[in-house]
Amino acid sequence: KELGHWAVYWTTGGVAKDFNVYLGSTNNRIVKVPFGGWDEAGLPRYDIGTAAVVARMPDGRHEFGAIAVDPDTAQIFTVAEANGWRWGNQKPGLYSFRADGSLAWRIAGNEDLRPMGNINGECVMGPVESGGEAGKIVATTQWHGLHVPLITTDGIFIGRVLRDPAAGGDPGPDMFRGECIQYLNRLDDGRVILAHGKNAHHLFQITGLETAKRFAQALVVTPADAERAAQGLRE
Repeated sequence: KELGHWAVYWTTGGVAKDFNVYLGSTNNRIVKVPFGGWDEAGLPRYDIGTAAVVARMPDGRHEFGAIAVDPDTAQIFTVAEANGWRWGNQKPGLYSFRADGSLAWRIAGNEDLRPMGNINGECVMGPVESGGEAGKIVATTQWHGLHVPLITTDGIFIGRVLRDPAAGGDPGPDMFRGECIQYLNRLDDGRVILAHGKNAHHLFQITGLETAKRFAQALVVTPADAERAAQGLRE
């Protein structure tokens, strides 16, 4: 009864496909229910007795808002919902867990959902291949039509698409003020498509991902920087 949000991913193997169910629970755990084959009616088999916890929130407080899984690596992506801070039970952010359940990386969110680079959201989309040096990417989506940030699966922010309603302007295909549905996918021909809409539904092709480049550069962290980061954790 404590299992809430869920997601399904599959991997191609031989003739059949293996379907594993991932459940994000209200007690800060992600549970995997392995695919048990097909029954006589052609329906997938699952045995809750084989379920196992595969990841936990590192501080034991944050709840999982949505789950996405990389079918090639079993890497898990989840968001602590953007609205969570309102009830004091979590700080918003995007989390990634390795296949062994250890935390790979986390990008902290912000109580203000709007700034450039903020990754707050209610759902996770992807991962999909970017078609370039960035590799696979994930994105977050929000019900109320805010921008969609694009992040590599190793936690690097690339940019965002769509307009933020808070920035003003008339509603249009790339901005809705009400609750909307979004979905990120990569077509067989390589195009990356973002579905977005409410009263009408639009399909946008995201271009330029193949031009994103990785680079290495020294990062200097001063004692003052470390103290500001520590203060943020305390808050």
